[in-house]
Amino acid sequence: MATTPSSERVLGLPELLPPIAVHLTPPDLHACVQVSRLWNDAFIPMLWRIIDDRLYEWPRLVDPYGYYRDGWFYHNHRRTPDWTRQAMRAHGHHIQHLYVNSKIVAGVVTELRNCRQLKTLWFTMRWESICRAIEEPAILPETLTEEEKGILGGLLREGVQLQKEFTADTWMMLWQWWLLVFRIPALCNLKLVVLGSNGFDQMVSPEFLRRAFSVHHNTLTTLQITSMPLNLMDYMDSLPNLKHLRTGYDPVKDKPLDKPYPQLRTLVIDAPISGIAFHNLLKYLPGLEHLGVDHLWQMLDHYNYDDDGGDDSVYDDDWRWNTQFNVSPLLDGIPSRLTSLDFFGVCQYDKNNFMTEVAFDILPSLTFLTELTIDATYPDLGRMLAKHCQLLQVLRNSDGVGSIHPEVMDTLTIEVNEMVELLENCPHLRIFDAIAHRMEVGHLMLRRPWACKDLEYFRCQLIGFERLNSAEEEIYEATVKVWQDPERILSEEERSVRIKHDHSQEQHRHMYHRLGQLRKLTTLDLGEEYLEKRDSYFVCAINKKERYSHGGRTYFVGQGPILGTMELSLASGLDHLGVLDKLQMFGFTGVDHRIQEPELEWMAKAWPRLTVMLGIHYDKRYSDIEYETVELQKKMVALRPDVKHKNAESRANYKGRHFPFPE
Repeated sequence: MATTPSSERVLGLPELLPPIAVHLTPPDLHACVQVSRLWNDAFIPMLWRIIDDRLYEWPRLVDPYGYYRDGWFYHNHRRTPDWTRQAMRAHGHHIQHLYVNSKIVAGVVTELRNCRQLKTLWFTMRWESICRAIEEPAILPETLTEEEKGILGGLLREGVQLQKEFTADTWMMLWQWWLLVFRIPALCNLKLVVLGSNGFDQMVSPEFLRRAFSVHHNTLTTLQITSMPLNLMDYMDSLPNLKHLRTGYDPVKDKPLDKPYPQLRTLVIDAPISGIAFHNLLKYLPGLEHLGVDHLWQMLDHYNYDDDGGDDSVYDDDWRWNTQFNVSPLLDGIPSRLTSLDFFGVCQYDKNNFMTEVAFDILPSLTFLTELTIDATYPDLGRMLAKHCQLLQVLRNSDGVGSIHPEVMDTLTIEVNEMVELLENCPHLRIFDAIAHRMEVGHLMLRRPWACKDLEYFRCQLIGFERLNSAEEEIYEATVKVWQDPERILSEEERSVRIKHDHSQEQHRHMYHRLGQLRKLTTLDLGEEYLEKRDSYFVCAINKKERYSHGGRTYFVGQGPILGTMELSLASGLDHLGVLDKLQMFGFTGVDHRIQEPELEWMAKAWPRLTVMLGIHYDKRYSDIEYETVELQKKMVALRPDVKHKNAESRANYKGRHFPFPE
């Protein structure tokens, strides 16, 4: 008679193990391979399917000096490059997705050459790390001999000068790495990025790149290669299935596109490009959905159209920064299919007028735009977005200079209330990340309701609130009880304080009501680490203030909060935000708030999903933090120990992190 299989027998069925493995993390898989020989055989391929030497124990294992920094301490370990070599020799054939950031792993992979099943290969290292030899091999001479050129197999360009820090093992490793790229049969995702390179971009010729890419012409769909210049036409002709490309050079500067390539979906250019190049990309990449550029420079002065329908661009000899151009004729009147656009930065020459012209000339053709990332808000940008890009779902505004301190903001001449029309006319807006932008409550009280009822993410400064100063507070508290006495006649000063208080309450009620209509909000941030100093060019007005450094960032101290901001007190109507039951992050750093223990108790109950609070974080190593802030955080920790307190993250540079580069 058949019996019910025991749990041991069930877990011993080989066909059940692979479906389980796909849901396990690498640490879990590592534990599973030690259970039994059957489990070892079943789970080893999944454990080695994805290797990233930045994660888990890999940083400690591949540290070339035998030490790995963990917090403030250094721990010695017993692993050596030999262990990595043995492990890769035994299991390298299982690897399908390899992310290399260590010279040791790079050297072992190129030496063994057994990772032949790779679909993803990422090589991201700093040049100094590559050139730093573990041992002390002989330095190659400054020029290659004929024999050495033969050994390198024609990989190098003619006349390449070797730097003194380029060691023999470094050159051999890079050569073998290129050969590995050349030999992998079915690569889908390739990334070769050497940060701070000094010669790496000169190492290979365009002919070699085209030949290497031709091996993967049927499979390669994603390519990130920022250190080697190659024009876009060569990329597209060599890789007909390429969908996502990231490059560190203007890919149409020397050879503009002259025919359409509809297959490309994503293009990120970590370099400045001209207005002519921008037009060329929009015209000949009809399937482009995501475009990111460092910034636009030397804009098109005028465009001449030939009788045969061709075009001929002419630059000014005096390199004038003329921004008068029109995209529509270049696109033959067809709106671009672009859905996501990133400007990582802009030219610092007359940049407000510059970007205003860009908004007027580019946005009318981007009717399908759903995401825009830009370094700051500019005059008329909000109006143009509201008029031409009503499908917009995401506006990301990096912090520009990384500070919202009033003295810094005044140097940028960013228009107040610039983005109000966007909120009124874009019903699909989900993310409004624009902490550098300021909206005045008096202006909002005269405007229409916001159309973006599905907004989930709101970062913006709300200013212009009338607030009683300490002396006025005393007058108000002293007279609040006698105001109901009909025989009591208020003095002019008392009457003025009462009017000011009532107006402040009206302003707060309006703003709480407006925010309360955004029922889907998960992030509400009204301030940031506004004392940060990132660029002395923009903060010259306060560059003599006292400051301290922490975590790689520099902060001004002793400046006080930004005046005219919300009280965020229960007396002002904070409880109107109780409808925001989906709120996960609440930020008020730099806001002149009146938050005390009753407000914290209310937040702890009203926002059950709250996980992050920005505004009462303190670092105990610095004595300039107010005692009141310390006490507030202690009280909130006692009320909700699950809520994390931290500084606001800088949005000074997005650099296309949200672009779709599959891993």
